[in-house]
Amino acid sequence: MSHRSHWEGPLGDKKKVVYVDFRKRRKPGVGGFGGSPRQLSVVFLATLTGELALAAVLYPRWIASGFFAPTVIAVAVAATLGVRRLITRQQIAYLHNQHVAAQDRTSKPDHDRDGRTLH
Repeated sequence: MSHRSHWEGPLGDKKKVVYVDFRKRRKPGVGGFGGSPRQLSVVFLATLTGELALAAVLYPRWIASGFFAPTVIAVAVAATLGVRRLITRQQIAYLHNQHVAAQDRTSKPDHDRDGRTLH
């Protein structure tokens, strides 16, 4: 008869301990890079509303034009894509700065940085 430790299950595999972190943390963004769909829709609707308000104040006749709706929508889409691009650039720059800072913390000290050498 073989001896089993009390840590082994019925099939002989060792029991595993799982640690669960219950601290509240910020949920990762759903949209990945460039903002979440909610943020982008807010930008789109704000741009669309701003354009409509500007046209209603300055050129109310243009609203009845057949080219007005497609033009306003195209400008709102372009503005949304531009904001998405800016958000993506900011996120990548932030990740790059974090990576560089982590490398600086983990790198070994270089004794030749002050310019003094022994040879």
